[in-house]
Amino acid sequence: MAKKRILIIDDDEGYGHIVKVNLEKTGKYEVRLESHSDRALSSAVKLKPDLILLDMIMPKLNGLEVLDVIKKDERTLFIPVIMLTSIDSRDLRGETFSKYAEDFIAKPVNSRELEDKIDSAMSRLGKLDERSTI
Repeated sequence: MAKKRILIIDDDEGYGHIVKVNLEKTGKYEVRLESHSDRALSSAVKLKPDLILLDMIMPKLNGLEVLDVIKKDERTLFIPVIMLTSIDSRDLRGETFSKYAEDFIAKPVNSRELEDKIDSAMSRLGKLDERSTI
């Protein structure tokens, strides 16, 4: 099975790097990190990821603003997005889903839960070839 490409957009490079390393350890993903929200669209267009993990709280453009940009561009419109947030998910469910995010997960993320959400998002969109386990 070919590795799925994931783009993490998070201004906290240290945190993003930890998520990247944990996902790559599974052997299922090729992960890139973009720490500047204002370069999110160009990074997504260049990488053509199978999925984007997008932080909510960032300087310049916040996660919902980045999500708007991604979903308004025909080159990135159909890439599933999972929001990463330290905000109480009950406060965001309606707003996040109304902006076309596939799902969200609270920080700090549990690696297994994140992998399950990634696999679920990709399978719903026909992007996962087969499910494997760690």
